[in-house]
Amino acid sequence: QMPGMASEAERDELAAAEGRQADILFADLMIDHHFGGIEMAEFAAQNAEYEEVVLFAESMAHGQEAEIREMLDVIEAGMDDPDAG
Repeated sequence: QMPGMASEAERDELAAAEGRQADILFADLMIDHHFGGIEMAEFAAQNAEYEEVVLFAESMAHGQEAEIREMLDVIEAGMDDPDAG
């Protein structure tokens, strides 16, 4: 199993969660998943034979990093919002 894949227990927990708890758990699981994607992309970038693969892998790693920052921003904004569920 690749790093960052949600376990069956984590998926069950997400399925049972509601409201803000579900939002945060989903974001946490996706952040872990993206970190796993970064690990894979960085490995490919360092070990690929073809320059096109290196560039694609580097681009993917940067994209995953940007999405992690966005998810962290959303979580932080929601935690600062007293009206958030």
